[in-house]
Amino acid sequence: MLRGTRAVYLDENLDPTGPVAAFLRALDIDVLAVSANGALARRRDEFHYRSARAMERLLVTRDRDFLQARFLLAASPGVLVLHAPTEEQAARQLALFWLAYAAAPGGSHVGTKVLVAPEGFAVEYLEGGARQIVDGCFLRQMHQSQSAA
Repeated sequence: MLRGTRAVYLDENLDPTGPVAAFLRALDIDVLAVSANGALARRRDEFHYRSARAMERLLVTRDRDFLQARFLLAASPGVLVLHAPTEEQAARQLALFWLAYAAAPGGSHVGTKVLVAPEGFAVEYLEGGARQIVDGCFLRQMHQSQSAA
């Protein structure tokens, strides 16, 4: 799904110079930051959903509203929701997710929704017209699991 992503639409709730944007730019991904673009700033979620799709950009956000049914999966530009209390934690989760999932075989991010949270991730997509959901968890470092034993 994310393999081959070259352009993202960074929602207003993420800092255009913050750790999430920096992580994406380090991967040589073109980041369009809504808060740095006066024509896009302070618009409704529906506007951003449609704009990201029209621009063929993956929508990256901390806003879980984009996971709601009113944002149709078939019309999804590809949404990556980073659910974390701080942007620094969101960037760490994004890095884990990128390692765990982004390298997996897959096609376009269009028509998908992804929730990335501290405990793992969930991917929702359409396949043959049917809604599919894949859940995954992040593997903890080996020394953490050994110290718990």
